[in-house]
Amino acid sequence: EHRAGSQLWDVFNSAGLEGFVLLEQGFFAKYNSSEAKHFGAGFRDTDGFWTTMYATPYVATYNTRMVATRDVPKDYFQLLEPQWSEKLAIDPEDIEWYANLKKIWGEEKTQKFFSGLAKQKVVIRRGRALQTDLLAAGEIAVLVNNYHHIAVRVKQRGGPVEWLAMDPVITAVGPIAINRLAPHPNAARVFVDFC
Repeated sequence: EHRAGSQLWDVFNSAGLEGFVLLEQGFFAKYNSSEAKHFGAGFRDTDGFWTTMYATPYVATYNTRMVATRDVPKDYFQLLEPQWSEKLAIDPEDIEWYANLKKIWGEEKTQKFFSGLAKQKVVIRRGRALQTDLLAAGEIAVLVNNYHHIAVRVKQRGGPVEWLAMDPVITAVGPIAINRLAPHPNAARVFVDFC
């Protein structure tokens, strides 16, 4: 749209890296909403280009019928133990999860973890809602990188699942921002304030 000279959008919101790519390319207007002060560091842009509309923590989720309380892994590296071979699943499109683990752990530790994970014969499937349903059905024992709200929803429906926050807990943020060439900039500001 931008390259064609068409500005059809006022406000952007999406999970993932897309928003940060658009920020880097200069698509967002600076807007210091009076509501942004209620958001902590890391959940709003220090330059005023975006604020977090929602945050989604990544948690491990396990089937309580398949994993005894005493066997629940305490950290990511325990998932590399032989007992977890062929019992794990992962969503392959978690660029943010991987990138943040790498930022926190460093190259060497991250490489060690993912190399070990690859040896575990992990089920790789897109779609956390589907994976969590398969987890509850007993198809897999542990979903390594689930969204917290999906785990909670399946548990509330009576599914035999529990979630576990392993250190570090990576949280995906969904930024909301205004198009610097918004056709309706005032409406965009009101909408951002409302959100």
